[in-house]
Amino acid sequence: MAVEENKLQILKYEKGHLSTVTRAVVREFPLRLIVNGNELATLIVSPHQLGNLVTGFLRLQGFIEDLDDLLSCGICIDSGRADIRIRVRCRSG
Repeated sequence: MAVEENKLQILKYEKGHLSTVTRAVVREFPLRLIVNGNELATLIVSPHQLGNLVTGFLRLQGFIEDLDDLLSCGICIDSGRADIRIRVRCRSG
C-alpha cells in the first residue's frame, strides 16, 4: 500500500472570481502498532514523522517513560505496520 498524493480538482474563489484548480491531497492510511508481538492499536495517519507519532503515542499512553525504554521501532508504510519492542518495567505497588 504505497502512500501517494491524490490530485483533486477544487473550486477556488478569489477576488470575485470562481475557478477550478488542481491540488495535491495527502492520503491517510491505517497503521497497526505491534508492541512486543501484540497488536496494541491502529492509528489513522498521514505519512509524515511516523517515528515521532509512534513514540509520542507510547509515551502519552504510559507504555514508555523515555526513549531508553524504546528498544526498536520499524515502520513499513507499504504494509501499514509498526513493529515496536519496548522495555517492560516491573511496577511495584
